[in-house]
Amino acid sequence: MTFLGKIFVMVNLVISLMMATVGMGLYASSIDWTDRPAKGSTPAGVTAQRKAALKEAMDGIDPVMEGWKVANDVIMDREEKRQADQKWYTDELVHVRSKATDADPCREVEIQDNGVPKADPKMPHRPNLIVARDRAGKGNLMSIAAYEGLLATAQKTNAGHLDQLEKAFDADMKLTLLLTPAKGEKGGLRDRIVDERLKRLGIIEETETVEHLATKAIVEGAVIEQRIGALDQQIRSLEGVLRRLKSLDAAK
Repeated sequence: MTFLGKIFVMVNLVISLMMATVGMGLYASSIDWTDRPAKGSTPAGVTAQRKAALKEAMDGIDPVMEGWKVANDVIMDREEKRQADQKWYTDELVHVRSKATDADPCREVEIQDNGVPKADPKMPHRPNLIVARDRAGKGNLMSIAAYEGLLATAQKTNAGHLDQLEKAFDADMKLTLLLTPAKGEKGGLRDRIVDERLKRLGIIEETETVEHLATKAIVEGAVIEQRIGALDQQIRSLEGVLRRLKSLDAAK
């Protein structure tokens, strides 16, 4: 026999001894893998024990399934209501943000006197909604988009008014500078008005002076005419006296 053959024989012997040891261990452990039921102090086989445990587990499935079905029905009902409520709240938010008009105004939750929201009679799990009004309680509230549009229009109108006001300010400033020039400058309308007023007062004073002198000249003229008249009478009297003296001289 060759050396390699001897090695194979030894390996075969070792493996045989190992298998024999495993067989003796399995036999000595006495594990009953059958489905034989228990008798006295002898326990049932492992298969029988597993079948009993499986039966006990299967018997507990039906009550659990009944509870699961009830809970699942409740959850599905609540999920259906949740989706409907989500759509309802979403529609209300969209209505408030972009669709509400004066004819179809915004809606708000009705609050009771105790501070608790009032439930909807038809849908108790939802709050009851009423028409939302302004702070004065007179006008209906419209959507945010509607008020944003009104705000944009008002801002545009205000911008136009501000432009007009700025132009009016500029015109007023120019007129003010015309009326009263900047400090250190002259020639404003107010200065002209003052100058014209002073000129008018001077003209009035000169006119009064001239009128006074004219009145005085008229009076003096009348006095001179009276004096001229008196001198004429005296001259005529002297001429008469001279004629009489000449006539007397001639008679002599």
